[in-house]
This record gives sequence, structure tokens and C-alpha cells, in this order.
Amino acid sequence: MKHIFLSFFSVLVSCMNLSGQINYAMEYDNNGIEAEGPGVILPISSEEAVILTSGKLIDTLSAKWSLFNRRIDMGSGQLIERYNFNLSDTNSINLHSGIVHNDEVLSIGSISKEYPFLSSDSKDAFIASHTKTGELNWIKTYGVLDYNRAHEWGISIAPSPLGGYTLCGRKIDVNSSNYPWYGGVWRIASDGELLWERDIKLIEGEDEDQLFPLSIVHDDSGNIYVLSQARYHLYVFDLMVTKFSATGDLLWSEVYDMGGDAQPEDMVTTADGNLMVSVGISYEAYNSIVPALVKIDTSGTILWEEEYYDELGGIGTWAGPLVRTMEGGFAMLTAFYYDHPVLIVTDSLGQATTVEIYSDLLGYCYPEDIKQLPDASFLLLGQYTPFSGPSATSTTWLVRTNPIGEVVSASAWAKPQNSYRVYPNPVRGPLSFESKAPSGSARLEIYNESGALVHQAEINGQYVWDTAQLPSGFYLYKISQSGALLQVGKVIVD
Repeated sequence: MKHIFLSFFSVLVSCMNLSGQINYAMEYDNNGIEAEGPGVILPISSEEAVILTSGKLIDTLSAKWSLFNRRIDMGSGQLIERYNFNLSDTNSINLHSGIVHNDEVLSIGSISKEYPFLSSDSKDAFIASHTKTGELNWIKTYGVLDYNRAHEWGISIAPSPLGGYTLCGRKIDVNSSNYPWYGGVWRIASDGELLWERDIKLIEGEDEDQLFPLSIVHDDSGNIYVLSQARYHLYVFDLMVTKFSATGDLLWSEVYDMGGDAQPEDMVTTADGNLMVSVGISYEAYNSIVPALVKIDTSGTILWEEEYYDELGGIGTWAGPLVRTMEGGFAMLTAFYYDHPVLIVTDSLGQATTVEIYSDLLGYCYPEDIKQLPDASFLLLGQYTPFSGPSATSTTWLVRTNPIGEVVSASAWAKPQNSYRVYPNPVRGPLSFESKAPSGSARLEIYNESGALVHQAEINGQYVWDTAQLPSGFYLYKISQSGALLQVGKVIVD
């Protein structure tokens, strides 16, 4: 779900107190920013947090991107200060993740560098260390800047119990005719110096096979675990976990057949020292992706798997960012196929204790990050495009909920009442739109999963649309009247 390019957006913060009441709903001025990408939310104290993103400044002639650091007051939502950081006119920074550790705010991602012998920019993985108030401590890049390894991206970072950090990311070998992606692990000292580097490749992979590292964690002994997605022949997706010793020795690497295409998202350690992975599994029987948690022990054996299809009313959704809760359970932030955000909270055995669907946020949603605060409340970060067709602009949302995910919709979120009954759903054939309280004609627009308009009509009271010739999949409808949005929803054509 990460790393979707979004342009012309500002930062929207909605904060609720523990009783679910709105504390603030605020949109920050994106002064001087032309385009901006996804980010992470990092609490730096009990009162403040930073939002890290990357994007393009309006006053630059090149297409380079800079790193942005917004420091906010979590109690009031007020922006304290925004810092912009870049290296030079020929470098472009793309943020992928970040952490707070030992009073440092660490940003990681890729830095593009222009080389005349390459058809596109070369990329190095990077770590940038800033103080909590935004001053740069140091920045280091990691990559062999030659034609054999033209792209290296930092994706996830974790502090090691032995000191320093470990970074995982993606690499590409441009000498291969198929440009296959594979994984990299960088062991980093506390000052950013490289201690050692290892590659992760599919044991029985072929040239067209690809590997995408996604998350990295340590156990108490300093052993390193890397979560990846393995792609075979570009069409078969599996979950993969690789274990290294603290000194970089490969201990094991396991690829797991989950019974369907697996789209892993995140990994955390459990209270008993094992691993928990969030993953979406695509099953033909459901014609849908089912979010799941998979517990894996330190020898690579799956202990159990819990899926959350019934809990979501039989509607599939992606997996998403994951956090271990203070109670030893887990919380996962996801969305209905980039639609309404969903928070799933479980106990330590993966049994769902809370499923909150935030249906008042109307548009395509991209969950980015989740954090739990010392008072057990959650910070949920993501981006969304208001559903008004392919040309819609995008916004970052940050919501604070109570410990069980209860949120009263913020004023910046659209809250139309459902004026029409839409049935049957799923459908194959006639789909009815029936007004609950007829009040004149309204405009109906229907879009496919790519955001393309596939049907529009003026409706009054009742309308029937024939879906018999449509490809199977998800379709979003929007009903408006005199320019005001009445209702947005999703229809499954099976």
C-alpha cells in the first residue's frame, strides 16, 4: 500500500480525546510545496510528534524531491514548525520510513543521483539523522555507485539491541536483461557508518523473479528478521522471511505458500519473542483479498494464522501497517480496497476485539502508519483522494482514537446521510438505486477501480442500471444533487 505518488495535497489532522470527542480538525498550509508523497508519524514526546514526508518544492526548476519534517502539538494540532531538507540541485530524496531512537529522528529512503551512463537516475539507500527540533545531525548513503547496482532503496529500519541500526531495502541489477529486484540488509553503527552489508535473493529464483523487502525487526539477541514479498514469474506472490545472525550470517530463509497470492505488509515482534506478520491473501473462492495475521516462531515455523473476512462483513481488504499493543495484542490499519479506513485490534492470539470502519472518510484511502501512545490511544496516518473522479486532489489524514478505536467523524470529513438504498450487492445484472425520501433529481456517477468514469445518469426516485456486461470487480458510485454530495458507496460486480 505504500509509496503511492500523490500530488497537490496538504496535511489534515483530526484529533479526538479518549471519549471519542473531537479535539481538533485542522488542515495545514502546504506553503511552497507543489507535490508530496506518503509519510510516517513519529511521537517525539508526550506532547509533540513529527510527520515525515518527501515532495517537490514549487520554487525549484528541477523535478527533485526534498525531505519535509512537520513538528506538531498533539494536544492542539497546531503546527510548530516545518523543516525542508535536500542535498543539492541534482539530488532527489524519496522518504520510505522513519523511527525515533535515542533522541534522534531517523528518516530512510532513497536518494537519486544523475549519472550520464545510465538511462535513468541511480539511487542510493540513505539514513538522515535529525534532532527532534529538525536540525541535521548526519546523513549517510549506502550503495555501490556503478553499473552493476544502479538502484538501492532503504525501506525499513530498526534499532539493534547491540547498538546502532539495521536497514533493509531493495536493489536492482541492471546487468540482467530483466532487471530483477532483490533484497539488501545494511548493518549501521550509531553514527551512520556501514558495518556490513548482505544481499537477500530467492534460493531457486530465475531472472524474471523479484524480491521486495518490506520490514525488519530484531530479537533480544540481535538476530535480524526481514519480511519480503517473493514474486515468481511476475504472477505468483508469496510471503518470505529471512533470518540473519547479529554478525550477518544467513541462518534461514523461508518462503510460505499461503494458499493464494500473498501480499505481506508489515512485521513486529510478539511479547513472547516470536514474529507477527500482517498479510493480505488473495483467494479465488472469495474473489477478494483477505487480511490476516500470521505468527511465525524464530525457527521459521508458522504457529498460527488468523483471517478477518467474516469480521469485515464478507468484504475483502488489504493488510496494512501493524503495531503490537500495550496489552500484548496487535492493531492493524487497513482500508476497503483503498476505500474506508479500517482499524482491527486483536488479542495476543489474534482474536479480533475491535473492528472499526471509518466510513465518513469518502474517497480512495491509503493507510500509511499506526502508533499507540502511552495512554493506549492510537494515531492513524494515511492519505486519501476525495472520490470525485480521476482528477481529484489528495490529502494526508492523521486521526487520534481512543484505545478501542472509537472516533466521532471530524468536521473535515464529509458526512452525508445515505439517501439511497442500493441493491443487490454483490450484483450481476440489474442494480437498483432507490431514494429513501425523493427530493428531486440527482446525478449518479460510477467509477471502476482505476478511477475511470464508466457510467453517469440523472436519477429521480428510482433508477436501475444493468451491470451484466461489466467485468467483475469493485465499482464506486457517487450521488450528488446541485453540486452537493449525497452518498458514496461501493458495489461488487461478481
